[in-house]
Amino acid sequence: MKNISKTGIVIWVICISLIMIALVSILSLQLQINDREEKKEALEKDIQDISERIEELKYEIAKPIDDDYIIKIARERLGYHLPGEKVYVFDAKD
Repeated sequence: MKNISKTGIVIWVICISLIMIALVSILSLQLQINDREEKKEALEKDIQDISERIEELKYEIAKPIDDDYIIKIARERLGYHLPGEKVYVFDAKD
């Protein structure tokens, strides 16, 4: 009888150990899944931002190049101003 009870205890210990290993594996996999989903959402947001920027650039390219467009680009990107125009520069720190 003692031999049977020792065998039963060993089987129970093995079963509990396997269950614990399975639970740890499942939790580990779930954490990996959550991490991958967060990365996926971040990448999808990046894709959306880049797609919007592409549309903006396509709109810019499709615009006709006229005097108003040239003036706008000179002001915004090059910092130029028209003759006789007063330009006020503010310090961002204040």
